[in-house]
Amino acid sequence: TQLVNEYRDALDRGEVVVKEWRPMALHSVDWSPYLGHEWDMQWESTYDKQRLVELGNRLCQYPESHKLQSRVNKLYNDRLAMMTGEKAIDWGMAETL
Repeated sequence: TQLVNEYRDALDRGEVVVKEWRPMALHSVDWSPYLGHEWDMQWESTYDKQRLVELGNRLCQYPESHKLQSRVNKLYNDRLAMMTGEKAIDWGMAETL
């Protein structure tokens, strides 16, 4: 239709096609301090395994009086198994840690 063609033509010309439009800055953050650096430098990024296990176990604690829904209970049990090494740590537990 004519209306659709006019709209597409306006877009092709780079015109503003909305009633209210406010231009925004190209980036909301100044990235210049991070530019021009080498990114392959060595860095110590390990974390103490025992401390990680302690944190994981604490994350899985809840009051005994609180009855969990069956799927949530399974999640907690799986995460405890991850902390003992019975199961591999999944993405959700890794993000939680």
